[in-house]
Amino acid sequence: AFQWTVRSVWEGLWSMTWFVKFAYQRDDVWSLYAAAGMKPIIDADEANVRFIWTFNVPYAAPALVDGKAPEGRTVKQGDEGVNALIPWGKVIPITFDAAGNLKVVSRVVVTSEGDASVRRVINVRQRGVDEVEGLIVLPR
Repeated sequence: AFQWTVRSVWEGLWSMTWFVKFAYQRDDVWSLYAAAGMKPIIDADEANVRFIWTFNVPYAAPALVDGKAPEGRTVKQGDEGVNALIPWGKVIPITFDAAGNLKVVSRVVVTSEGDASVRRVINVRQRGVDEVEGLIVLPR
């Protein structure tokens, strides 16, 4: 019997990385995940996006403590104190429109939970894509 919800390939399944590698026909791509109610992005600035878990991507970085990364801390995959700090040039952010169509995001607006004012706007270079805006709401 199927007692759990069937999840899409975008929601953190073990198969997602292999789906992305197959779709792009490349071995040097990785994928992160999103799921309803989950807030996986901790921070984003003009240079990088900080993801809550490394998910086996090669961009491990010390986790934030009181909003700052500890200086000189050594990190390794699987360490609970590790995030992924990924350069925007290595990110293809996506969103879905009201009809469920996948859209590649070219402009990201960053706000904070409980405060709708814009903290920053990040233009993500994408080739051959109409401007699509994505929203990142950071946890407090």
